[in-house]
Amino acid sequence: MVSIAVIFFLVGTMFSMNYFVVGGKPPSVWDAIADLQTKVNSLNNTVIEQQAQISELQNQLDVLNATKLGTPDYDSGWTPIAQNSYNTFMHGLGTTEVLVYVIGRLVDYNSQYNIHQRNYGGNLEAGVYWNKLTENGIEVVRNSNDGTWSEVRVMLWKIPQP
Repeated sequence: MVSIAVIFFLVGTMFSMNYFVVGGKPPSVWDAIADLQTKVNSLNNTVIEQQAQISELQNQLDVLNATKLGTPDYDSGWTPIAQNSYNTFMHGLGTTEVLVYVIGRLVDYNSQYNIHQRNYGGNLEAGVYWNKLTENGIEVVRNSNDGTWSEVRVMLWKIPQP
């Protein structure tokens, strides 16, 4: 029996000390709930800030990964293209936010493939250039006096958006 009285005494003393600490009156359950809610809100704000930081770091990582290129999101493969004509490549990526890479190929006099970017961007008579990029296609034009682009290959990589 004595030990139960000691326990009650100690518990009562702890509560008395807590009353004193919070201003001489016992805190109500509602005060405790309000305090917990304030702490939860603070934690939520911290989580939101950390999620924003994670999102920004993910965007930076996506940009770094995009600069490594990797497998293109679209690859036309080698496609014949006649002089003074154009080919429309339907990439179907659903965006114009892409990195475009165009290379040419010509079979030379030794029947070897000559892969290049000679006259890329086109001048008035030679080379190729691309235009009319849409969310689903891109046009490649070969100029009238070009002798170096018998085949073309178009590769596209989506650029991640922040």
